Amino acid sequence: MSESKYSKCTWYELAFWFRKLPESCCKLPESCCKLPESCCKLPESCCKLPESCCKLPESTLQAYRYTCSSRAMAAMLACSKLVQAYQAYCMQGPVWTSLSTYFSAVKVRWLIDNVAAVKTAVTEDRCLFGNVDTWLLWNFTGGLKGGKHITDCTNASRTMLMNIRTIQWDDQLCKNKKLVRGLRQFTHRSPTGDSNIRDFGDQQAALVGQSCFKRGNGQEYVRDWCFLLYNTGTDAIISKHGLLTTVGYKLGKDAPVTYALEGSIAISGAAVRWLRDNLGMIKDASEIETLAKSVENTGGVYFVPAFSGLFAPYWQNDARGIICGLSQFSNKAHIARAVLEAVCFQTREILDAMNQDSGIRLTKLQVDGGMTANNLLMQIQADLLNIPVIRPAMLETTALGAAVAAGNAVGVWNIKEEKPKGAISEFTPSVTEQDRMSRYSKWKLAVQKSMHWEGHGIDGLAQGKVQRILHKVRMVNPVDKK
Repeated sequence: MSESKYSKCTWYELAFWFRKLPESCCKLPESCCKLPESCCKLPESCCKLPESCCKLPESTLQAYRYTCSSRAMAAMLACSKLVQAYQAYCMQGPVWTSLSTYFSAVKVRWLIDNVAAVKTAVTEDRCLFGNVDTWLLWNFTGGLKGGKHITDCTNASRTMLMNIRTIQWDDQLCKNKKLVRGLRQFTHRSPTGDSNIRDFGDQQAALVGQSCFKRGNGQEYVRDWCFLLYNTGTDAIISKHGLLTTVGYKLGKDAPVTYALEGSIAISGAAVRWLRDNLGMIKDASEIETLAKSVENTGGVYFVPAFSGLFAPYWQNDARGIICGLSQFSNKAHIARAVLEAVCFQTREILDAMNQDSGIRLTKLQVDGGMTANNLLMQIQADLLNIPVIRPAMLETTALGAAVAAGNAVGVWNIKEEKPKGAISEFTPSVTEQDRMSRYSKWKLAVQKSMHWEGHGIDGLAQGKVQRILHKVRMVNPVDKK
């Protein structure tokens, strides 16, 4: 496939991995690129995915077109090769993560191994590494005319290369040849970025945008992906139940780091798009609410959207999506409702893990993101979590979080003294505990059925059973050799 053929594409799928063109992120009016002086709002297309990564050749500082998404199958292959060597080290304290395609380092490893231009640049010590935020900041601060190669600690904490205690790059991970040795990091300084630029990962920006500044505050950001963050204050709690320890925010060079527990869901709103684009059940994503409301329940149908594995709290890269519980009475409305319930069940699993890790139960859940406009989804969420779900009038609080943090940096306001404003919508539980737990237990069963599909052929015992079954079939229905 020629490069020029896809020069106008924002993204496309090629050979089971996602490829994004970083140049498309920077097509902004010139007035939007004068940071930090300008307070212009950036269009939604410029929102960054902190776990997506790209490479910058230092000689020209033009991004390689190869960037790799966390849902990339290719990155999974790299991940499987690194698990044995690094899983124990990563979980001991420097980064406190499970090895997964969720993190940039795994995708970097794949790019070094499989893209000749990247491998050559790394060998010649002229390759710079950055998430999409780094690429944007480099352009916003001058680009070829002195642009800054920087990031912040929230995005850096998702690379799997930063020591989360010291907020410095971890030497053992960064210098090891099996991971990213030879790759130049964002900056020789600590990954905190410019004091007047507030660069945030999506979910951390939403945490600030929802004013979750107190220990025990929780917030969920729901779009194509879903992130649930729980503020743990200045304590970096090591999860024992499949969550990530991450940087929540650091509001200033000398400010303390606020940590959070994070639960990540790989597929949420993307499952709605799958119904629309792959199955043709709906013509527009907004139609799913009406379709799902046309039935009172899922009719026993459960949908596990493990298209590229399961993230928190399982971290199973070899899981795959399933629809189970079908009967002759099942229809597309039941499947649509099961898709919405899948988002809520995954949130319930993460919330249970957070309550166990923190010891402080959430009494309400603040939500935001485009998918939260779905009232049925929010009601199902409240029913399955058994706590109120609070939705603000402004659904996209990631942009708000970055903006108010920037204002705080230059002294326009003190965000911790500002109280959230605007109308809210509250959804309260409306089902019995018996109904809630019955549905949840069946969800757990469905999840178990989805695991260990990819990369596992028929083992010897299973193969023997299959052969015996086929033999019996042939005895009952002999094949006419003529």
